[in-house]
This record gives sequence, structure tokens and C-alpha cells, in this order.
Amino acid sequence: MSNLQSLKEELNLNGDHCEIRKGLIKKMKELHPDNNSGNFKNNEEKLLFTKLSEAVEEIDDIPKNELSIIKTLDIVTLANSLSITNQKVRHE
Repeated sequence: MSNLQSLKEELNLNGDHCEIRKGLIKKMKELHPDNNSGNFKNNEEKLLFTKLSEAVEEIDDIPKNELSIIKTLDIVTLANSLSITNQKVRHE
């Protein structure tokens, strides 16, 4: 299981990638040393903060890969749909 998947389950995060990213960032802000007297409370918090940061980076890499493919497929589907509709209109 990826770091992102385990954190989604651990923090009970649902939704699309943007919503999940917001939840991860929110948790990072809670743990950030600037909000806790300049230090992490313990090593577990420091490790969790690192995992959260890595998960956000993983999400940030998605649009460059998977989401751009999905958008392209949606555009192709829409174009094909418009083409079929246009052909029907011409024949009527």
C-alpha cells in the first residue's frame, strides 16, 4: 500500500485528489513546528509530517501523468459525441 493510500485511510480522507490534498495540508499545518513552539512534540509527529509531505508530493505529480490522460480521454469522448450528433443533424 502506498504512503498516500495508508494516510487516506488513517486520516479518513475521501473525495477527489484536490480534497484529499487539502486534508493532508490541513494536518501538516496542525503538526508544523511553527505552530508547536518550534518543535515537533515527538518523533512520531515528525515521521507523520514527513509522510504527509511525501503524500502531497505524490498528489502533485498526478496531474502531470494520470489526470492529463483522463482529461484527454474526456476531450476525445466529447469530440466523438459532437461528431455523431453533427452527423445525425445533417441526415435529418
